[in-house]
Amino acid sequence: QMATTYLRATEALSMVSFLSVIGGSAIQYLVLRRLRVTRELAVCGAFLFFLGCGFIGLTTIDPLALFMISVLYLWIDKPILFSLAVLPMAIVNEKIIVLWFAILWGRYFYAKIRHEDYIQTMQLIAVTASAAIYGTLVALWHLPGNNNQRDILLYPRQFYATLLLCLNSNDVL
Repeated sequence: QMATTYLRATEALSMVSFLSVIGGSAIQYLVLRRLRVTRELAVCGAFLFFLGCGFIGLTTIDPLALFMISVLYLWIDKPILFSLAVLPMAIVNEKIIVLWFAILWGRYFYAKIRHEDYIQTMQLIAVTASAAIYGTLVALWHLPGNNNQRDILLYPRQFYATLLLCLNSNDVL
């Protein structure tokens, strides 16, 4: 019984990952066309997204994260859609929140340094709220396997170890 349940869960995750790769490729095409890139180059960009997903594994959660990052990029100028999409990311994948948190706060500080108006305030509030929700969930909900996420002082060391692992991997070259 356990093997059947595991197999079904793996099949479901594989299907979600595959659909995420296809959807992410389509979004890449749309984004490139909005930037007034020719159809041919937009198809090449979508194909590169598709190929890139092959290097992270189609049966992992990462294609879904890339898909959601693409969706959020597509909606970055639509505050309500962006906010509604980023808030549930606290329970989907924390890397999405970290990426958008860094991007939007970086843009905010860059605008302040240049004495310019910051126009993505609603998106900034939404991604900050999503990060707060994630932090609260990790602090309150003690799940097996999230011990490393609860100790913030481990983050730099884990980042360094992951970076070394990636740089020393034969798959990178």
